[in-house]
Amino acid sequence: MRATIAILLGFAFVFANANGNAATEAVTSDGRRVLLDDNGTWKPKEESSQRAAAAVTRTTPRSATSVARSGYGTFSFAYDPNKWTVEQHPLSETVEFIFRHASGSGNVKVVTEQVQMTLEGLKKLNVRMMTKGDPKAHIESESAMTVNGNAGLVIDNVSEEFGARWHVRRFLWSGKQGAVQMVATVANNLYDDRAADVNDLIAGFTTH
Repeated sequence: MRATIAILLGFAFVFANANGNAATEAVTSDGRRVLLDDNGTWKPKEESSQRAAAAVTRTTPRSATSVARSGYGTFSFAYDPNKWTVEQHPLSETVEFIFRHASGSGNVKVVTEQVQMTLEGLKKLNVRMMTKGDPKAHIESESAMTVNGNAGLVIDNVSEEFGARWHVRRFLWSGKQGAVQMVATVANNLYDDRAADVNDLIAGFTTH
């Protein structure tokens, strides 16, 4: 028997399985999966689909010979013109850049801000965004990534909309110059073929 239990402490969705003393699985408001015990304690759920990957360091690849410069003058994004085309929008719009993959099967939206935020705040904002389109979406993996000396956070999720599954990779960074969100969306069945290109595009991020 399955029953939905509403609890406090910031848990967004809880699905309890009333089978003996089995722990209750829950998803917190920041997208983490945890196990709730009958005694009121909780612990992170360890599973292959949600893994904390080792921190990685990336630098701009040699193939990134073109550069898109933010109107704020503090960010730039080097990219491979053979793999990506770019649209730059006015700073009055939420998304400043949209990079489109040459295959037509993926895009990366870049949001730039002058307001500095914490990475945890950016993460919570993006979890809210991912669950808005698909309430069942949650963080599949999370890892630290330093790009050209800028320490950021990468989170991945798979969401479903209009009968299709999408792999979304987000690179989040914030510092004294402001904040940057790079949100890559690729059809889930094609992501493995596009992952290297997406990571190379993220590796082109630089602050000034």
